[in-house]
Amino acid sequence: MRDMKRSILLAATVLFATSAAEARVAPPLRVMEPVPLPAPRTAGPTRGFSLPSDPGNCAITVAFTSYGAGIDGPTRARMERILRADRRVRTFTSRPWGREGEVTFCIIARRSADVSRIFRDLQNMVPPRPRGPVQVQLHPRATGR
Repeated sequence: MRDMKRSILLAATVLFATSAAEARVAPPLRVMEPVPLPAPRTAGPTRGFSLPSDPGNCAITVAFTSYGAGIDGPTRARMERILRADRRVRTFTSRPWGREGEVTFCIIARRSADVSRIFRDLQNMVPPRPRGPVQVQLHPRATGR
């Protein structure tokens, strides 16, 4: 009887030690095939909207920024609608760059004579107290002035 207890105790100890050792061994690593990244989202060209090859050629830029509560969405929508319909605008780019809707518009005029009028019109569209900062800038180097 005593030998039987001893053999059961020995078998239980071996079983316990084996299961504890297996628990400490890490599972085998699985090699995963690389997954191609999706293409960046870009809007296709439409009338009055395209992506210029050189962003440094913008005659006017409009930057919608945020202090942590998002951009002034209604002003952005109104400006975008006006820029699409304005015959003085050759193209404009909308480049998102932030996590709260921050975006910069790049506007290229058809004629350099129209740049100052477009600039003034865009400045007048910014409300006195926008939800987030809206900065309209004129770039004389791009206009040839």
